[in-house]
Amino acid sequence: MILPYLRSHSVSNRVPPVAQWIHYWQFWALLGMVIPGGGILLALTTLLRLPGQPNCNQVFLPTVSVSERLFCAQDTAKEKTLEKFLTAFSLVEGVPANHPLRSEINRAMEQWSSGILEVAEARFQEGNLTEAISIAQSIPIEETNNSHGKELGAIISSRVQTWQTIWTRAEALYQQAESEIATENWHQAFLKAVRLLTIGNTYWETTRYEQLTSRIQVSKDEGTRLTEARRLAMSGSADDVLAAIKLMQTFNPESPLYPESQKLIPQFSQRLLDLAQGQLDQKNRSRAQIIVQRIPVEANLGRQIEDFNFLADAQSMAWGGTTVDLERAIAHALKLGIDRPFHSRAQQLILRWQLEIIDVSYLQRAQLLATGKAMENLKAALIELSMISPGNPRFAEAQKLTKKWQDDIEVIEDQPYLTQAERYAALGTVPGFQAAIASAMQVGADRSLYPQARQQIRQWSQKLQQLEDQPLLNQARESARQNDFRSAITIASRVPSGRVLFESAQADIRTWNGILKNQQVLREAKQLALPPATAQNLGQAIAIADQVPANSELRAEANLLIRQWSQDLLTLAQNQADKDLVNAITIARKIPPSSEFYQQAQRLIQGWRQR
Repeated sequence: MILPYLRSHSVSNRVPPVAQWIHYWQFWALLGMVIPGGGILLALTTLLRLPGQPNCNQVFLPTVSVSERLFCAQDTAKEKTLEKFLTAFSLVEGVPANHPLRSEINRAMEQWSSGILEVAEARFQEGNLTEAISIAQSIPIEETNNSHGKELGAIISSRVQTWQTIWTRAEALYQQAESEIATENWHQAFLKAVRLLTIGNTYWETTRYEQLTSRIQVSKDEGTRLTEARRLAMSGSADDVLAAIKLMQTFNPESPLYPESQKLIPQFSQRLLDLAQGQLDQKNRSRAQIIVQRIPVEANLGRQIEDFNFLADAQSMAWGGTTVDLERAIAHALKLGIDRPFHSRAQQLILRWQLEIIDVSYLQRAQLLATGKAMENLKAALIELSMISPGNPRFAEAQKLTKKWQDDIEVIEDQPYLTQAERYAALGTVPGFQAAIASAMQVGADRSLYPQARQQIRQWSQKLQQLEDQPLLNQARESARQNDFRSAITIASRVPSGRVLFESAQADIRTWNGILKNQQVLREAKQLALPPATAQNLGQAIAIADQVPANSELRAEANLLIRQWSQDLLTLAQNQADKDLVNAITIARKIPPSSEFYQQAQRLIQGWRQR
């Protein structure tokens, strides 16, 4: 096994040229005749002198010693390539198990085996699984001793199995990520890709990971285009749908989302046909035609477009609305054969127009009756319209006229109530507004004038409430001006919730409650600061007084008190400085930053700390 490999890698088995001549007696005879005795001795000495080390480039295995073979093998293996390791194995091939150097050879072969496994591991990490396995399995296990050979075989088998397991897991993760990409699940795809970073293979952790994340990013960008295209296609704008189609046409055929993009083109194009039909239903044929002409060829909707244009002619005929127009439209639509894509649509239109011919007669008679605007005529017109059944083409038009004429009848019936209510409200008194509200409330909730009646009722109710509650609020404010805030709060609280002046009363109550609270705060602060006040009491008094809000009318008084007590603290601190600097500093630190004495206190504190 090893020798053929050795012969193919320049390990010569030819006898060196000089050695060949040494074995021929003719050579020595000739040399004796040519060279004198001294020269013969010198030449023989030179030829027979052995070198200090063997020439490993020209080794004849049958003749060299085992020690020389081992030396050459170890020297060759220093290059640590697969070829050199295998050459080293071949150089010690066939050494008997009982040879004195066998144990040293076994240790060397263990090193070479490990070296080959390292080469195989490097190939595996570079992404060459098949080559790595081939290299690992090329280790000549049979050249090692029996026990080591079994152990080495187990190591190689385990290493190969580990590589295959890692490779299988990596491929599975990659495939799972690809599947997530195809379903536009970018987050899951990235999570799968991240797991490659700890797979245990440099190739998968770098090259393949970078390829996959790049693919995810590109696909995510394309997914964003898909999402944007779907959003555009769902809008009511033909321009947006066309923009969506153009986005789908930009996909690379090699993209995993390319099949989905191509599937969406006919769907979006069908959406254009629907939008064109919508324009046609609104009797805007020119706009419908423009939309249809922009449908791309790759949508494969040619026959549908032909039928759409054919039926557009029929619908245009029916727009006149007369019996003659409708009959012409029916005759034209009947020409669309049963094998055409829009045949079913044509049949629906024909049935619609046939029903519409019947509806036209009812509408014409109803409009003729309603011309005079008299109540009796309007009621007769409504009877004619009731003959048009729901689902008929002109039913919506009939409903619109029905609503209009019913409103006209209700206005005739209810207007007197509102007119009388306005006369009462013009008095501007409590009884006047009460009478106006009562009159307007006679207009029912289902009547045409009900919104107008409700609006006037709200206005008159607010004016009535203001007339009733304003005296209470005025009385409460007068009490507050006399600093009787508790009485003011009690009076203002009598304004009921839901009344027009309720919020104003509550705002005043909140203000007066705040004043009472701040007065209590200042009382507590003053109580603490009564002489002989300690530094602790003065500090607490300042903290309590500082609770008065900046927008309170009592804030000015609070500021004066804080200034006075801060000055008292500063005096106490200065008096303590000659006795107890630590206590002086503690007192001075109680002066708040808002006080005008704060900076002076800080300078003193700094000086005391230095002392």
